[in-house]
Amino acid sequence: MGISPDVAHCTLAEALWHRRFPVVATACLLMLNCFGASGCLAGSLSPIQRLHHHAHDLNESVRWGQAATVASHVAPAYVAEFLAQHIGWGSELQLAEGGVRSIRVDPSGIRARVKVDFAWYRLSDMRLRRTSLEQTWQREGSSFVLVEQVFGAGDRGLLQVSEAATKDRPAAGATGASREGPGVVALSAPGQDGAQ
Repeated sequence: MGISPDVAHCTLAEALWHRRFPVVATACLLMLNCFGASGCLAGSLSPIQRLHHHAHDLNESVRWGQAATVASHVAPAYVAEFLAQHIGWGSELQLAEGGVRSIRVDPSGIRARVKVDFAWYRLSDMRLRRTSLEQTWQREGSSFVLVEQVFGAGDRGLLQVSEAATKDRPAAGATGASREGPGVVALSAPGQDGAQ
């Protein structure tokens, strides 16, 4: 393999730069195109498309204990109650799997019903249970936020707040995450783990 005339009399660093410049430049252009396209796409989503995105994002975030993401999809007036429903998740019970089963938007486009299924188990007995939840989402501006979540079918224990889970915890109403054992993250109020 011969050396091209343009790099024949340069340092090793210069030669490597000339040789790799097309790869680096192409990678930079691809990244700019991807970021630009994703920004354009995010701005052009309809409220219904945002609802689908937010419903899936919220329920995945709940599953993995990402309280900051959860709070961004819940109506401010409902955050405290929502966190209280989930306070034992990660410490007393663990979600095995879960996901959105259906999304139905009312004809006015203002409210939507989202059905979510979870498979879960209590850490005390490790018996797999199934629960369906029904969520009500309401349009606010160009997006939707969760305003209510109720039991749908299956085992009612998923949304029950136990005394053990709430003992020695600050009042619900704020967000944060705390580690509850190896690899398990629970939703909790700030100050529980020293982070906001």
